[in-house]
Formats: sequence, structure tokens, C-alpha cells
Amino acid sequence: MAFDLERELSIFTSTHAPQCKVYRQMRSFLLRGDRIHLPPEHHRTPYDEGPEGPISWREYKPYSNVLWLAYLYDYLTGHFQGGARELARFRRTTAEFWSHLNPDAPPEILSFPSATDVVAFAAEAGWVSEAQLCGHRDISGCSEALDESCNDSIIEAHIVERVESELRRSPRRPRPRVLH
Repeated sequence: MAFDLERELSIFTSTHAPQCKVYRQMRSFLLRGDRIHLPPEHHRTPYDEGPEGPISWREYKPYSNVLWLAYLYDYLTGHFQGGARELARFRRTTAEFWSHLNPDAPPEILSFPSATDVVAFAAEAGWVSEAQLCGHRDISGCSEALDESCNDSIIEAHIVERVESELRRSPRRPRPRVLH
């Protein structure tokens, strides 16, 4: 299901809400195919040409989910109401993660290409377990559960494929693929 955002260009040209920046980043990705986001004045022509032709919001672009996750991370850390030490510790722990999630990172920093890669990083760092991703079920029963009731979860389907080969538990993982 898709909503044709090209009918409402004001969502890209507006600066009144922080989430408008995310919409500009998404549209910039459709226009350029990289992480460089264009300022509001570059979003005035509906159905502008991108590297794959006119902009279409019907096509699935996994990087758009990464942009929303980056927005959430930034929002949550920016609005944290706990102690400064806890926030500083969290930022230190997630510094490498944020460097690959941050859409404003320098071009030489590799970016997560999809939310699946974000989840894989979190699992490999030991922040979440396969069992948590599979709905708090015992991971050994996930294959059977997938046949019965997990059919609607992309994460669970992805984890089931990897049950045989346990995920690494190191926060160091191969660098994500680069988006130019």
C-alpha cells in the first residue's frame, strides 16, 4: 500500500516539523540514489526525474526505513529525560551503530542499506536476541511457529533462515554496504 506523496509537495518543502526533514531525505534518495539530502527548494517539481525515472512512491526502497530509524534514534536521544550519565553511556555504547545509521554521516562512512541490517547489527551486538525477535518464543520452536502463526513477520522469517548458523555475538561486524 502506498500513498502518492508527490501530490503533497508541501511535506517536502515545509520546515515546521522535524519529520519533514525525513521526508526530504527520502525524496532526495529517490532523486539522487545516495544519502545527500536536498534542501526544501529542490522539492517543488512533482514526479521529478531520479536515476530510475520519475519518482514513484509505490516502489519499496529499504533505505527509507533506515531514515525513519535514524529519526527515532535522534529524537529519543534528543528528548531523553533521564540522567546525563545514562545518556552518555548509551551514546558511547551505540556510537558505531549511530555512525552507520546517521544519514548526515560523511560519505566515507558506510550506511545501513535496510532496517534488516539495522536489526542484524543489534542482534550481533547482543542488544537483542533471536528469541526476542521471534516473539519471545524459544528459537528452536520458531520454525514450527512460522508455519502456524509467524507468517506475517518479515523479521521472524529472516531469523528462521539463520537459526542453523548462530549469529555472532560481537559488536564488530562486517561493515554495511555503502550507499553513495
